[in-house]
Amino acid sequence: MAKPQTWKIQIGDITHEVVLKKDVLFNKHKLIIDGTEKNLSNSLKNNWIGIDEPIMIGNKEAIFTRRGSTFDIVIDGFYVDSKKEYKPLNKMAWWSWIFVVLCLLIPLLAIGGILPVLFGISGAVLCVQVSTNPTMKLLMKILLNILITVIAWFCFYVLYLSII
Repeated sequence: MAKPQTWKIQIGDITHEVVLKKDVLFNKHKLIIDGTEKNLSNSLKNNWIGIDEPIMIGNKEAIFTRRGSTFDIVIDGFYVDSKKEYKPLNKMAWWSWIFVVLCLLIPLLAIGGILPVLFGISGAVLCVQVSTNPTMKLLMKILLNILITVIAWFCFYVLYLSII
């Protein structure tokens, strides 16, 4: 188990303690709010893209977030740790599926092998992460998805050439 992350949150006259216990091995995290344990939803989407999970701290609605390996809590539209304005995860745009499919074609064309599977799945996951990033502009998302897809295919091509 990794070191727990703790937030002290003042709501009115009461200070609430929120503790995140991270289980790095099985990627199952628990949130403890004022001594009450809450299991966080665990899915591939949450692990690869991020989390925006509503929680209650005392009588205040909040949002528990994860972006990559960074966890934070949002209260009144602002992150507790960074104090920046909260931006929810974007839905995946239709165009990003083109890049995901192009990356996932790599292991299909390779017909086996761990490296082509790694290139294809890594490329697809990175494309999804970029396309759902709430802080990037559309043009940057598209350019990064093109770059990720080209790099994944380039790696596969170099691997394929080394076998021949």
